[in-house]
Amino acid sequence: MAETISPLYFGSVGGLCLRSLVGIAINLFGNRWIVAWVARQVLECLQEDYNIERIANIGGLMPVPQARFTELLADIEPSATTKSRASGGHTGIRDHLRTQEQFKNRYVSSFLSGSYARSTSIRPRTSADGEERADVDIIVVTNFSTNDHPDDVLNEVCRALEDGGEGYEVERINKRSVRVETWQADMDIVPVVQTWNGYMIPDRDNGTWKFTNPPVHTSWSAEQNERFGGRFKPLVKLFKWWRRINPSGRRPKGFVLENLVSLHAPVSETHSGEAFAQLLENIYDAYGFLVTMDQKPFIADPADQSNDILGKVTVAQWKDFVEKVRVYAHIARRAQEAEDMEEATRQWRRVFGDRFKTTANVAKAAATFGGFAAAAPVAAGYTFPNAMAAPANKPRGFA
Repeated sequence: MAETISPLYFGSVGGLCLRSLVGIAINLFGNRWIVAWVARQVLECLQEDYNIERIANIGGLMPVPQARFTELLADIEPSATTKSRASGGHTGIRDHLRTQEQFKNRYVSSFLSGSYARSTSIRPRTSADGEERADVDIIVVTNFSTNDHPDDVLNEVCRALEDGGEGYEVERINKRSVRVETWQADMDIVPVVQTWNGYMIPDRDNGTWKFTNPPVHTSWSAEQNERFGGRFKPLVKLFKWWRRINPSGRRPKGFVLENLVSLHAPVSETHSGEAFAQLLENIYDAYGFLVTMDQKPFIADPADQSNDILGKVTVAQWKDFVEKVRVYAHIARRAQEAEDMEEATRQWRRVFGDRFKTTANVAKAAATFGGFAAAAPVAAGYTFPNAMAAPANKPRGFA
């Protein structure tokens, strides 16, 4: 007489319950070496065919797979179209200034700066016309002198860009740059004068020139990414996205966030959720006490150790930011320690918004955990013969 096998669903914390399978093998076969062979096949299947997510059962559970963070990073990355348009936009501006009749004798060279150059930018906000346009900083090295007044320099750049109505439409002249907004990208053109150790940038608010060194920022960012094993820039992007979803004011801006990741993120942590939770916790641990005394820290500019990158951030802005960090550090930790997958996902969606994809509890959908696919159930009525089955030859490696 044949035995009927109940439907089996392959799903547990790891997507497959090895203990249950071994138990089934014992009931069916009763032979120790066959059981061992079954166990070995299962382990090889897990090891070779699936990406097992790291689960920490001691001191809390990390149920949300790394895949969810990887998917979010892919979603918040500037699209290929955005990048292509940005490239065309800044190339056009640079070529225009290099060849413009009244400016070509001023033009020495140009290069990109900012998060676009450092590859730490996230997808742009959607503009009023429904487009996503990158924000690109263009540094134009000129032969102006620091004796030239910043107003005169910026006005000359503006005239060269407009080219008597034949060039670009200038949106505005900023404190240190000229703003041009096109269908391809929004661009800030920054004229500088090169010195032996960096560059001088005009400041029209106080009529002086300030030291800067954007190429050092770009190389510093690349060095940090190497130090973090390639995880620095992705973590910066998650931090920037969190900031966008949970704003606390205009400042601090992107480069400050990059420095905070460098200073306070765990270098060796590979799970993005845990790394992000620790980042927020470490920031609050470092600065929480200062804000209670209405103070902010001095954070040195990697390109100029005497320059405080928080110089433009008011104490009130810094306090609002640190308070936001405190609140979301608790939420991120709650997400990491949740034993229920759906609760953990709910908390992460509070942190990163609804672009963070959901993952159901394993009991409900093992298919969504760590990339495992739930095996199809064995059809009801599927039978094994009463006689014990055994392979014709013993599997190699067993006595």
